[in-house]
Amino acid sequence: MLRSKTILTFIVALLFSTSVGAEPSTESKKSTQTLLKMAQAAYDDIEYEECLALLKEAEQKEDITSQENIFIYALRGKALAIIGENTAAYDAFWLLLQHHPDYAMNPRESPKIVAVFKNVQTQVQNLINQQSIKIISKTEYTYMLGQPMVLPFQLTGHVQNVVRFVFYFRYQGQIPFQELAIEPLSAKEWQGLFPQHQTQKPGTYVVEYYVELYGQAQAPIKTLGSSIAPQIMNLHMLTPESHAISPAKIVEEPGPQAFYTKSWFWWTSAILAGTATTFYILNNQNQAPNTPLGEIPMD
Repeated sequence: MLRSKTILTFIVALLFSTSVGAEPSTESKKSTQTLLKMAQAAYDDIEYEECLALLKEAEQKEDITSQENIFIYALRGKALAIIGENTAAYDAFWLLLQHHPDYAMNPRESPKIVAVFKNVQTQVQNLINQQSIKIISKTEYTYMLGQPMVLPFQLTGHVQNVVRFVFYFRYQGQIPFQELAIEPLSAKEWQGLFPQHQTQKPGTYVVEYYVELYGQAQAPIKTLGSSIAPQIMNLHMLTPESHAISPAKIVEEPGPQAFYTKSWFWWTSAILAGTATTFYILNNQNQAPNTPLGEIPMD
């Protein structure tokens, strides 16, 4: 009898331990959602500290999803903004927009919340715009000695906010960088002129440079290279060709020829010359003395 009682007690204990062990597993699946619902309820009841504590607990769950994370960042940012913790609210909204860039805050929220959120949203958008800007330049440039050394640059992406283009360069082997003025031809095209006093001889000059683009703020919105890790370009200086270029043969249109090149001129000249000779002979015969020649004496 005692033995039967012992077996029965063991079975009951086993069933009880199994049911108790299974319950936390079910609660674990629902705990994140439950905690988030409780956090929302605390927020609605103006219990902001309790709301933040529940969000922190929910965030530590291993089975949390990306959508639940977005809910946590948004609710945390709102609660922190309400109680005046703007720096922490800024961080929460930053994470929110990293996970959900198109998140739209309800405009009916408290002005405190909307102000912080819009500030973060502007910063994130500026960052996206800055990352889209690309500075396009070549690594090889060829110039003729004595000719202007134009240095072109092309910008792509969100270039509307670029108001100043700063180009620092030095010839390899020099220590200080010099600033070269780069002027806009359009929002996407900029160019400057290299000084020629250091490139008076033919050859290849290695130039180290870096670029900073500025908007309205004092800090650059985009950089290419740096003074510690500059970019490299080569300037090839050439002399003009030593031999003169043969001019193209010019074919002239036929114009009026000189009179002495005409065939009729020479025929007419020949006839006139013959006539003049005949006239001269006849004229000389007519003028000879009319006397007998006489006989030639014979010795």
